[in-house]
Amino acid sequence: MAPKVAVRTGGKRVAPASRWEQLQRERAKTNQREVGVDSGPNPAERDEASQKQQREKNGRGAKEQIRQEAEDRLERKQIRQEEREEHEQVRQEEREERKRERQKARGQEESSP
Repeated sequence: MAPKVAVRTGGKRVAPASRWEQLQRERAKTNQREVGVDSGPNPAERDEASQKQQREKNGRGAKEQIRQEAEDRLERKQIRQEEREEHEQVRQEEREERKRERQKARGQEESSP
């Protein structure tokens, strides 16, 4: 009988694997290595995935830049509108002031003859 080997189980109590199960696991591991399953993606797949990730990142960056530029344009437009409104308010007040001065001058002219 094969010696019992300690197995990491995360604290659970489990029966040790039989020799047959151990052989099956070892065979599966060697088969994976032979097929290349353990080696991860091949360089072409890795490069393609990296390029796709970079395109997505660039796409997100471009979308963010477009959004930021649109936001900036809107902000500048609002500032210009506020400045126009303030300027128009000042002009209106100046017109009203000149009108009052004219009326006052006319009133003095009428009373002085």
